[in-house]
Amino acid sequence: SLCAARLTPGVFKGSLSAPRFSELETLKRQERLSRGELLAPADAPPEPEAWKPPAKPIFPACEDVRRLPAEEDTVALQCIELMLHLGVGGFVRFLLTEAAEAYGFLSEKTVQSEKCRLMLIKASMLTDRLDEAVEQLEALLAQAGGACIRDAYVLLGECRYRQAKAERASRASAFDAALAAFDEALAFLPEDIAGVASIAGRAKPDPVLHLRVASIYYLRAEESAFADAEAMDKAIEHYKRSLEVVQTAEAWRNAGVCAYRQASLLPSDGGDPEIARRRHALLRDALRFLTEANLLDNARPQINAWLALCAVELGLVYVAKQALRQVFRFEDRLDFSSALDLASVLVRFSDERCAPAQADRGPLYMDGRYASEAIAVARIALTRRDAPEVRVILGRAYEMMGSLQEAVQDLLAAAEAFGERGDRAGQEEAVAVGKRCASRLVGEPKWVAAFEQVAALAREAAAAEAAAAEAAAEPAADTAAADAGATVAPVASERDDAAGGDVDDAAGAGGV
Repeated sequence: SLCAARLTPGVFKGSLSAPRFSELETLKRQERLSRGELLAPADAPPEPEAWKPPAKPIFPACEDVRRLPAEEDTVALQCIELMLHLGVGGFVRFLLTEAAEAYGFLSEKTVQSEKCRLMLIKASMLTDRLDEAVEQLEALLAQAGGACIRDAYVLLGECRYRQAKAERASRASAFDAALAAFDEALAFLPEDIAGVASIAGRAKPDPVLHLRVASIYYLRAEESAFADAEAMDKAIEHYKRSLEVVQTAEAWRNAGVCAYRQASLLPSDGGDPEIARRRHALLRDALRFLTEANLLDNARPQINAWLALCAVELGLVYVAKQALRQVFRFEDRLDFSSALDLASVLVRFSDERCAPAQADRGPLYMDGRYASEAIAVARIALTRRDAPEVRVILGRAYEMMGSLQEAVQDLLAAAEAFGERGDRAGQEEAVAVGKRCASRLVGEPKWVAAFEQVAALAREAAAAEAAAAEAAAEPAADTAAADAGATVAPVASERDDAAGGDVDDAAGAGGV
């Protein structure tokens, strides 16, 4: 710039204009101001507030959306969290409500924060006040910023789930409200996988959440007789996601049951090699899942019951026998449904007539192989509930063992119970097996006569039901015929009137 200033003015003369060097002029001005040759201008007055545009932030402030606790109450909140962990819900309610107000245990800002409100909701859940907890959760979600609280959706789904369980709901539709809340919780940022450092803003891994969702989908699949492949796939997916967070026997067991149910949907006749290979792979997966569950919890008979089921399906006789011994060791904890499934499979694989192919006889199906175990499991099921299905299993197992007297007694009781229930298919099966066993009893024709009498009563009941259905259908048919006649009659009268008018016109024309 100094070199350019020493040049003569003619150097920069051109056809357009003389050049300007803003830096050089600024330097000259500052030099003159420092020498006092120029007076510095006064500062510009501040802009009036009325002239400024209103503030329009793109995002609201965190204080306007989220209610955070005060920093001085950090230690008190840690003590309350420890009490929640220990399950002292009643004392937590006292500290958050009465103590905070009467003794100043917590500040008003902390009491109104989201963290304290969630603690109060958890305390209500611990004291079985589910309706109150649901009201508090709905109020929390309805406030500004409440929809951003993932834990609120998780707790709401848990409350809805427990309410449906308390009502002993057997339909999957009763858990739709819980599933909707769980889906809202899962819609947040992806959860962390175990072993990965937690990322700010991401949801904490929760294995119970996936267990709840998987159980709802499993119930849907069970209602469709496990024909709903989509529900079954979602159940297995959530069980696996739960296992990624933490290894639990419950998740392994349920995953094994789902794999076994999927294998049960495929035909076992071996006609298609690809289907047979897929079925065998599913059974192997189920056996592996249940083995992992047994390693974590070997005192739960449900795990060993399903493990025995898979071993029987795969022909692993010694594994099945060992699992059955573990079931009998803890038989007082075995539920009815698991005992019924186990007993039915044991009886089926103890009868070579049930073999789908000749090659399956011996390796998989053998007469009387699990008959004694089936009787023991069926008797456990009878202590839970006296169901005719269990009586049929007992009768078939006694037949294999040669105890025909006990077999006909259980089969006759099953046939009568099926008749009272109105289950014709089950009654026909019990009567057929009962007749077969009674025919082998020498010198006791009374059992054959008893089954014949039950069959006759079943035929009379079926005829009466058919007559009642026909009688109920006749009034409907008469009503439909009357409606049709009422519709046809006006049309016929109109046709007669039109025909009469035509005849009169023709007669008049002839007269002319």
